[in-house]
Amino acid sequence: MIDTVVFDLGGVLIDWHPRHLLRHLAEGPAATEELIVALDIAGAQRELDRGVPIEQVRSRWRERYADRADIVERYFDEWDDTIAGAFDDTVAILEELRSRPLRLYALSN
Repeated sequence: MIDTVVFDLGGVLIDWHPRHLLRHLAEGPAATEELIVALDIAGAQRELDRGVPIEQVRSRWRERYADRADIVERYFDEWDDTIAGAFDDTVAILEELRSRPLRLYALSN
């Protein structure tokens, strides 16, 4: 019998992706994807997920990508804009499960 359900936040309950923010800083979809790779956004996220303090990551990224420091600053300043909202279908499932005798958990990096 299932007594516990675990949901992931980013990509399951919440529509999170750096491109939601970076598309406003680049000229078109291809340029957005190039920016994600050029700034190694995945690397920054891995550091943050490992618990490296945000100011330390931000400082390193500012130095590493000095030619794009303005974009790096905006990425960290406007990080909330990486969230486009919730996935309504998944949230509806979560809401339905709340009425059952289950332990519900959410995880994130």
